[in-house]
Amino acid sequence: MKKLITSCHTTVLQVESEETLDVLRLQLKRLKRTQIIFLSTQLRLLKKIEMAFPRHRRVYKSTITNWNINDLIVHLNRYRIRTIMLEPETASSLSHSLRKHAFSIWSKAENQSNLHDLMVSGVQSISVPIESEIIPLWDDYSHLRILHRPVFIAHRGACQLKQENTLAAFKWASRFGADILETDVRETKDGHLVLFHDSTLKRLTGDRRRVAQLTLKEMNSLTPVVELETFLATYQHTSHTLLVELKEEHIVQSVVKLIQKYELWHQVHIQSFLPKVLKDVQALEPQLGISLLYSHNKGSRVHHSEAIVKETLLHTQASFNPKIRRSKLFSKHHRDGIQSFYWTIRTKKELEKQWSQGTLGLIMDCIQYINWYPVQMNVSSLPTRNKRDTISFPAQEQAIFSDGSNEWVPVEWYVQTKSELRRVTEEVKTDTSIHVFCVYRVYLNGVSHSICSALIHI
Repeated sequence: MKKLITSCHTTVLQVESEETLDVLRLQLKRLKRTQIIFLSTQLRLLKKIEMAFPRHRRVYKSTITNWNINDLIVHLNRYRIRTIMLEPETASSLSHSLRKHAFSIWSKAENQSNLHDLMVSGVQSISVPIESEIIPLWDDYSHLRILHRPVFIAHRGACQLKQENTLAAFKWASRFGADILETDVRETKDGHLVLFHDSTLKRLTGDRRRVAQLTLKEMNSLTPVVELETFLATYQHTSHTLLVELKEEHIVQSVVKLIQKYELWHQVHIQSFLPKVLKDVQALEPQLGISLLYSHNKGSRVHHSEAIVKETLLHTQASFNPKIRRSKLFSKHHRDGIQSFYWTIRTKKELEKQWSQGTLGLIMDCIQYINWYPVQMNVSSLPTRNKRDTISFPAQEQAIFSDGSNEWVPVEWYVQTKSELRRVTEEVKTDTSIHVFCVYRVYLNGVSHSICSALIHI
């Protein structure tokens, strides 16, 4: 074990007993190793690993294939797990739902079909047996530059089309296919929790008074205001994740009680620039997911030291300003394989740039632009085999957009063998079964990317 740990850049250790954990305590203390990832099928043991090695990443390896997605999200939040390794079929089907809560997903590819599904679904890490015959396929899939659907986050709703943080703005964001509705919460003078970003009403109304100086009635006389409870009640039975930023420390308990009232632990995710807010949320309701909002700008009123940020990120997700890509903290965060949301995307050009870089989630003012590009391919007319064992392929297939609409587009077809992907340039003659899929090419940020269909067995 010592030789393995000292020779690898990052070591993944699977631990399944407390006896093994006791041995590791001694060995790792001597080695002073920092790049260790602990993997276990036992959530309770992972909790003990957190206590023994608080600065190391933990991964829950689940062998359950029939997870209820809501239960899974709550379990991961409760044990402060940010990365989960799932069986291939489960990873492919739950990937997007888990990514909406900023979880990293790992899986394993045991055959050609697994590899295709996992590459297309966008899991972060795929393990392949070292002697596996499908390893050569990996490079071929990489060359396709598969474009994965990021998590689309409507920043204060469709705020470039309707007034921000209003039900109309959220309704329009939902129509475009937003995965997450993001909002901000402050408290009025008379104790109402309202969706409002700024500390004053100056930007929206010209009135310089603070939200805390006005009653709910007074605010509504100046601009439409939505209460947090109305927002939660409106979207509690939808597929949307609700990303709620807390602007003030003193409102944590009131917000958590409201989320508990509607039993939305699996649907609401709390974010804040204030580490203390996140700690308080975690203490009051550990089943809630939390994220640290962070900007490296030292002139910011919410700038924190790198030490505080690192400590907070050990047990939370993160939302970063894209400019942090130039910082050492960003490099460390992504070297550890942690996924993050990025804010704030305001133009179509910014959208294309961030999407093409494979960003997990985009917090966007311009949510209306996500429908310019398809996010999925649907094979509606299968390739056909004639009596001479010749297979012909359709020239067009359906591209699916984020709002559920579709459009017929020209496609390329690929045959998947055990060792390579072979592009189909004419009819294929074969008397055996084959695996095929279609590809639609899109250009983002001046680079060609592929949107791939599911693998089809003919």
